[in-house]
Amino acid sequence: MFLTHRNSEIPIRAMLGGDGPQHWDTVEISVACPLFFIEWSEGLGDDAQTKRCLTGALDEFEKLVAKATLGGSIRSIQLLTPPYVNGGSEWLMEPLVELVEGTIPDDDYPCCIYRVLKGNVYLESRETALSELTQRRTVYRHQSLGR
Repeated sequence: MFLTHRNSEIPIRAMLGGDGPQHWDTVEISVACPLFFIEWSEGLGDDAQTKRCLTGALDEFEKLVAKATLGGSIRSIQLLTPPYVNGGSEWLMEPLVELVEGTIPDDDYPCCIYRVLKGNVYLESRETALSELTQRRTVYRHQSLGR
């Protein structure tokens, strides 16, 4: 999903003199697929911290949402879609309202349905109609919509 290049690494670990996460000022998106930008708060009061993460993996998205709701609260989730998903000519970043995973019956292939704040519904597969998807499960639904 993301490529990193050594010349884009920020040497914070070396400055702090130890192990820890690597920091990059640039990452390359290697596959044009939907991405999730999740922002959440951890802690309370003066100790609250805002965390942000970008992922394209559905299982990682689910883990991050679970972590965010256990240790704090989700501030926002944005969906980044390439043109083949949003039907436009460029990438879009929009607030995600709902994410449902379904199955394409002929090949048992999982396919995501994304609903964004403006009401648009996007399918990960352009060759599949919404009505064709079976075995649907709600992965995420914005709290204002209930569960």
